[in-house]
Amino acid sequence: MTDQAIIDGLYREMLFVAMILLGILLINNLVLYKQKLKERHSLMLLMAVIMCCFEILWSFCDDHPRVRALTYIGACGYMITFVIFVAMLNRYILNRFDRLPKGKLLNMLLYIIPVGIFSLMCVTTPWTHWFVEVDEAGTLHEEFLFDTLFTPLMVLYILAALINAVDYAIRFRRKNPTATRIAYNMIVFCVLTPVVYVMEIFLLGDDSPYLALSLAVSIAMVYLTTNVSTHTLLETRAKVEATESELRVATDIQASMLPSIFPAFPDRPEFDIYASMDPAKEVGGDFYDFFMIDEDHLALVIADVSGKGIPASLFMMSSKILINDHALMGGTPAEILERVNKQVCASNDARYGWAYSRSAPVSSPPQAPATNTRSSTRAANMSY
Repeated sequence: MTDQAIIDGLYREMLFVAMILLGILLINNLVLYKQKLKERHSLMLLMAVIMCCFEILWSFCDDHPRVRALTYIGACGYMITFVIFVAMLNRYILNRFDRLPKGKLLNMLLYIIPVGIFSLMCVTTPWTHWFVEVDEAGTLHEEFLFDTLFTPLMVLYILAALINAVDYAIRFRRKNPTATRIAYNMIVFCVLTPVVYVMEIFLLGDDSPYLALSLAVSIAMVYLTTNVSTHTLLETRAKVEATESELRVATDIQASMLPSIFPAFPDRPEFDIYASMDPAKEVGGDFYDFFMIDEDHLALVIADVSGKGIPASLFMMSSKILINDHALMGGTPAEILERVNKQVCASNDARYGWAYSRSAPVSSPPQAPATNTRSSTRAANMSY
């Protein structure tokens, strides 16, 4: 194997490795971080993967006259996806800093029209030779517009993102820690890309056909994505842990509101009561209560608030207190629950609620009052 063949192989292997790394990051975004493909970060990674694919195709077909069309496809596809990638990178960074241009017209002038015109010129390049030309020997040559339009357009999008990142990191670093970290990562991205490219020039020479800007961008993109995703994962984990801690406290508070000391009435040997509740989630809407109204009447309450979780538990606690208060005021179970129901429905915009029926020894269950129509209903039983 000649030295040239070894260099060709290493060059393509580096591009292939960069493509695989970007593909893994894209899969992580979609599967692990539950991002949608239409989100900017995922689209950026997708464009970077496609960009590497086109450059690999370009490298394989270059200097092969029989596949000149594929060389054009690889080169033009590489340029189009590269420009789309940097435009998305620009929009992603500006969006994280809340600095995206306002208005459809301005967005069209800054993004859609330039990228659209550039893509159209790339598509017609096989006939116009504006950007590249493939000679009869199959060798690709860069033409005038490659350095005068493609490179400046790419640099402008990245430079605008870099300037905004530096400005945000200096002026607003305490306002939003997450956005500030992205600003720092963007600065490193913009420094890392030319550093890797300069290293390529130093190792291969500035006239080498193996200078791959997409390789430098891919390496920098791996750094940017890894850091952003890691910070996102850590922040999400911290929020989950905080929520779990709050739920544990809420569980304890809810449990403490229910009667839990047994025997409940040790001085009343004529009856005994025991009850327990195991919510389906950490907290829920089920509850029970029992208390003496007077020397001769014991109130028993079993209820289920519609819904689960924290909203239902909040409604459960307020309902329990209201039932207790109104029961001590006197009245039949139907009258007590009707008064409670009216009070609950008066300020119940969330449509949580309960319906009631009287259990034995009351002879017949009353109809739920009309005021309950605003509430999602399950059941509340009360007797004494």
